[in-house]
Amino acid sequence: MQHDQSRFTITLTATFTAGPLREPLGFWMHTLGLPAGIQVSPLNQVFQQLLDPASPVRRNTGANVVLVRLDDWCRIEEGFEQETGGGTRVRDKIARNVDELVDAVRKAATASAAPYIVCFCPQSPVFTVDPAHDFGDIVQGAVAALSAVDGVQVLTAADIAQQYPVEDIHDFHADRLGHIPYKQPWFDALATMLMRRIRALREAPRKLVVLDCDNTLWRGVLAEDDALAVDAAHAYLQEFMLRQHADGTLLALSSKNEEADVWRVFDTLPGMRLTRQHIVAHRIGWTDKASGVRALASELGLGLDAVVFVDDNPVECAAVSAGCPGVVTLCLPAQADAIPAFLDNAWVFDRGPVTQEDARRNDMYREAAQRTQYQQQSESFETFLRGLDMVVDIRPLEAATLTRAAQLGQRVNQFNLTGLRLDEAALQALAGEPRGQVLTVAVRDRFGDYGLVGLMLCRADGQTLDVLNLLLSCRALGKGVEHRMLAELGRRASAAGLSGVHLSLQPSERNQPARDFLHQVAAQVERIDGGTHHYDLTAASAAAVDFLNFIQQAAQPRTAAATEVAASPVATPTADVSSDADLHQRIATELDSARRIHAAVLAHWQTRLTGGAAPRARVAPRTDTEAAIATIWRELLDLEDLGVTDDFFSLGGESIKAVQILARIREHFGVELPMTVLFADSITVARLAEKVDTTLLEQVDASALAAELAAIENLSEEEIERLLGQAS
Repeated sequence: MQHDQSRFTITLTATFTAGPLREPLGFWMHTLGLPAGIQVSPLNQVFQQLLDPASPVRRNTGANVVLVRLDDWCRIEEGFEQETGGGTRVRDKIARNVDELVDAVRKAATASAAPYIVCFCPQSPVFTVDPAHDFGDIVQGAVAALSAVDGVQVLTAADIAQQYPVEDIHDFHADRLGHIPYKQPWFDALATMLMRRIRALREAPRKLVVLDCDNTLWRGVLAEDDALAVDAAHAYLQEFMLRQHADGTLLALSSKNEEADVWRVFDTLPGMRLTRQHIVAHRIGWTDKASGVRALASELGLGLDAVVFVDDNPVECAAVSAGCPGVVTLCLPAQADAIPAFLDNAWVFDRGPVTQEDARRNDMYREAAQRTQYQQQSESFETFLRGLDMVVDIRPLEAATLTRAAQLGQRVNQFNLTGLRLDEAALQALAGEPRGQVLTVAVRDRFGDYGLVGLMLCRADGQTLDVLNLLLSCRALGKGVEHRMLAELGRRASAAGLSGVHLSLQPSERNQPARDFLHQVAAQVERIDGGTHHYDLTAASAAAVDFLNFIQQAAQPRTAAATEVAASPVATPTADVSSDADLHQRIATELDSARRIHAAVLAHWQTRLTGGAAPRARVAPRTDTEAAIATIWRELLDLEDLGVTDDFFSLGGESIKAVQILARIREHFGVELPMTVLFADSITVARLAEKVDTTLLEQVDASALAAELAAIENLSEEEIERLLGQAS
């Protein structure tokens, strides 16, 4: 997967010990190729981290995770509960705490550069025995409130259980010893859900899904006159794709069939969820599918790195993978009943918040097709542009457009003067400056609404309006919108009493359209300093660069810049995209359950620990106690072999694992070892076994003594004197 190589930090702030998340998060970072760090805040410092502007959470630019188990606040309030005499008062207190949490997250998200993921974790079943301690309705209210906050996503225990169910999640003894309330497989499931959300926030979603038909949309092969049917698995696939469509993903077909036959199935086969209206483009015929996928991407103005191809045939999938570098190719399971789980575990379909523009993408592409047809029928490019009746609406950034503006700041490459990425916090900070401005650009024409397609960032500096960046979506390029943007800056500079407009451009591999535009309108004032191109215009000359001037210069042959949807180059994927398809296929088929993920996490860390070194001689268990404790170590440390004299920490153990081992020993032997055993010079199976055996003997001796004392209490004074005399 493609990532910015700059350091990315995930902060973990929790009401309990969050350390067990380090290993599974590290596993996923390694698997996804995400160079990141993990910073765990002190235990139960949630409010302090959210509200303190100097805290690591508030200063973070990566991703912030907030983990809350409501029981933990109740524990803090145990005295309050006893004093006030009931769970109802505690419930009221928890409701207030949750309200304060929502408010703190809202304030932090508004002021922070990083997104927040708030997770409400499972309550202890011991605590929820009292119906007054079931806070489900309180959590639902908090989820609704937090989901409405920009930059905040919410997870619940139910979300995790639905996607990655774990049968036995609670660790009561480790909770009491080290405030570690869950067993490691559940922490692994939680880490997986978190990484899915973080990846979706960091990566632009794929815009096009190309679907096969036979044994993909339906069961059976059309050309072989099979009895076609939409069974439960294929109905699920269609419904899944409909949800993708509703979120703005384009759907296309690639099928080796006669076109008329395919559309007949769409129109007549019972159970079809997808209709012709959901399909934005198609390549139906007998040409190879790799060529078809490339043609679809070109027709829709998309790079191959925006495409997902779904087919049931491994041969076709291999051909598309080889012929379309950058496309994520997913080969459906051979067993149809495995298709739903496969799709649910295909991370490539995960996406961040859906904007209004995302939801309208399918309509926009249909409108784009109408524009293309109109352009082809026009006598000239000038006639085409005049006939669009285009309206450009430029206004200051608003709360309602912040998410979409940040989306542009993260995704626009071709018309981007600097290549810098802008998030919500950066946009809000500039807009809040006394001399700063963030302007949004929305466009519509006779065929429909383009939506919010551009950003203008500037700051007054002396007598000059310094343009920090201009961004314009590729779908609005080449129609004079960029000229109107510059003209508007000139007018605003004049209105503010400024005499000049300064623009600077940092050339990149992808922003040639921005370079061409500035060369067209300001070549005469261009100067280059250290690789950066500078343009100094008077406010009046900038205001004169308007749409009418552009129209008069437009009597030229149509170019790629004037086509309906300019796009990323169809070829030239980055170096690592060829492995993307394999990675997504592996996750969907091999890392699709909590059990498999837990095994993979353990194997990953054991490999890193040993470095492939040959095992040394081990001292085998000599007693039943040593054998039982060695089994516990092997399970928690994922070791195939260990010796009873091997040091715990040299085997890759750490303090949290040590607490979990004590919890497992108590569960197995009924023996509660003190935490002080963890501070010995060396922790080994042999030493722990000795402690267990000694404690068990002490318990037996104590039981025998108690029995003898009880018997003595029932003796008369004469019998006691007689026994003492016999003893002497």
